[in-house]
Amino acid sequence: GLGAALAATGFAMASAAPRLALLPIAAMAAVAMGVFQLLTHFGLDRPWASGLAAIAVGLLTPTMRRLVGVPGMVLAVSAVVPLLPGLLIFRGLSLVTDPLRSSQGILAIITAGSGALALAAGVLAGDFVAHPVDRGARLWRMRRGPRQWGPKRRYQG
Repeated sequence: GLGAALAATGFAMASAAPRLALLPIAAMAAVAMGVFQLLTHFGLDRPWASGLAAIAVGLLTPTMRRLVGVPGMVLAVSAVVPLLPGLLIFRGLSLVTDPLRSSQGILAIITAGSGALALAAGVLAGDFVAHPVDRGARLWRMRRGPRQWGPKRRYQG
């Protein structure tokens, strides 16, 4: 969890994400890595676990987007960076060069590709599921009218 949070925060800083978004990105990455490790501990394959962890990121994205005020893809892309199958791609490419184990290398590259597709599909699926809920919360806040409690604030246009 902590390593994933640091990696995602470092990627976000390198991508010039606003400083306000760094803490939510770290939290989303830690949650995603926790889901991934929990699912792989119970025997789920890496692509499936990556996809379900990405769904968790996609479910959190609209809420964090609304709280922080940055585009959702800034949050989601940075949060799934620790789940990318970089080492599997490297291993597959190195095995492809060995004539005796090239089939293992091709299998590793295909597995890495399916994990990357699962990440993309999972983030979009989670955002798709969470969007109506987020939209309903916004509509409810708009319908309830002006605030009737708390200190009065003067309009400073």
